[in-house]
Amino acid sequence: MTSTAGARLLGALESIFGGHAGKLSLDEETADRLRRVLEILDEELRSPRARVALATEGGLSLVTALLERAARARALGSARAASSRPPTLTERALEYVSTHATRGVSLVEVAAHVGRSSAHVAATVKAETGRTVVEWITDVRIATACRLLLETDESVESVAQHVGFASPSHFHRVFRRQRAMTPGRWRSVHRSAGVADDTKRGTES
Repeated sequence: MTSTAGARLLGALESIFGGHAGKLSLDEETADRLRRVLEILDEELRSPRARVALATEGGLSLVTALLERAARARALGSARAASSRPPTLTERALEYVSTHATRGVSLVEVAAHVGRSSAHVAATVKAETGRTVVEWITDVRIATACRLLLETDESVESVAQHVGFASPSHFHRVFRRQRAMTPGRWRSVHRSAGVADDTKRGTES
């Protein structure tokens, strides 16, 4: 009679071998290996001289190793499939935003790039990301502005122009709304924090 431990293992893997929906489907080679491991484990556990704990631990280790390898292979296959599929409308729109936002791009231009109406692009991006195209554009502009403020000595007015704002005053309003402080204050705070971090690392080394 099949041992209790062996029966539990066989029951747990039954859906895997059967390839039921939502379960891990295995290639034939991996499934055969798993069956052999379980058969050997079952024979050992039915033996009167079986060392149950040791046999079970060893069998589970082999089963785990095989399943993890199968799971990694499936994940890699899914990643390859995703990379080979054409980008969605939203992905195309946001890719265009990421590379053109600082040039003063608008929703109309994004829509023209992806070949759809502005209303359709706006609705699709909002539905799939929870944010509007304009919000994505603003985020890219402000993130770029932060990098310039931190890494360069460009004036705030120059940074505003560099990231596509028509006027410094508009840039100040948007930046303050996004970062809760003016661009000049943000630069001062974060540069001071960077100096403090460098000083701390120097004393610890």
